[in-house]
Amino acid sequence: MKESIERIISLKKSLKINSTESLFLFATNENIDGIDISADEVLNLVSRGLFKSGKLTEEALLIINNDDKVKPLEVVGPTNNPQLPKLNPTSAAIVKRLATHFIAKGIPMKEIDKLNSYSSNKLSLPFMYLFLEMFPTKDKSKNKAWEKHFGSEWDNVTLRRITNGTARKFASIWKTKDIGLFLLGTYIFIKSSFNEKSGKYFVKNIENYLAEYQHWYEEASDMLEKGELEQFTKQYKVKSENNNTTVL
Repeated sequence: MKESIERIISLKKSLKINSTESLFLFATNENIDGIDISADEVLNLVSRGLFKSGKLTEEALLIINNDDKVKPLEVVGPTNNPQLPKLNPTSAAIVKRLATHFIAKGIPMKEIDKLNSYSSNKLSLPFMYLFLEMFPTKDKSKNKAWEKHFGSEWDNVTLRRITNGTARKFASIWKTKDIGLFLLGTYIFIKSSFNEKSGKYFVKNIENYLAEYQHWYEEASDMLEKGELEQFTKQYKVKSENNNTTVL
């Protein structure tokens, strides 16, 4: 028992993950179910290349099973590895908050596998999935989280779709921008499309949004500089008369 606990703690420290994530990796390795883990914790494991398609990756298996030929994964900063996301503590907290609303039930691995054909950077795929989930779809079964969060039914065409052009643009943004501020800018863009008179959202498609994303990115950046992002990192909700609910 003591040895198992020590191994869980050791893995936590070497990979700089939390206790739940470390326990989840060990439990998955032993085919043990029932570990409560949040969507953003799963997102972190996927982005770190430790968990994919509902199972541990080869890298994770080698580390957990103490293969002497493999050293623990080194945590490389964004400045040293362009494949890692550019994030600061505030924007990282925003990504986690967005994840709790739009991918609260986790990311279906089949969806990540679909996105895999559009990008060679597997670390970016969970963030790309979160980006897409902020756009509505006419498929009611897949739009529940969107409609619950924004407090409005979507009765228009599907906007949640990926194309080669969209993937290339996302990859370019990933390399040059803080991905947390980009996702926050996207969220602000969606919120701004609400029409008070009709009580509905009129969202532009992804291609049109990406043509003007810089404006919304700068809005998010300005809010960060002014210290105005507390509303997006604190856990509370705001309701208006028209039920246009939630500021993260």
